[in-house]
Amino acid sequence: MNNPFEYYDTSKVLHSLVEHLKLEIEGRDLLTLKSLQIESIEVDHIVIGVSDQIAIDQVRERNLEPRIISFLSHNIYKNRSGEIRYKITEPRYLGPAHT
Repeated sequence: MNNPFEYYDTSKVLHSLVEHLKLEIEGRDLLTLKSLQIESIEVDHIVIGVSDQIAIDQVRERNLEPRIISFLSHNIYKNRSGEIRYKITEPRYLGPAHT
């Protein structure tokens, strides 16, 4: 089956999600949201890259998961439901540490 979302710019989708939710959520929740990476958008789910299990727990405990799913349903899946699947990934390389 072809994936109609294969060529979506996942960084732009994440940016849109953050912009959409930034007025609705607390500062620490916004930081949690910004720390996520959208790895891929599939036909019935989205793969979100996280640093560890703690990040997954934070998304769930802070009630961000339903907000993410709602955003995806309205903006990506056009009123169809999708789910979130998590993938623990290597941290992004941000360049040499500054001391």
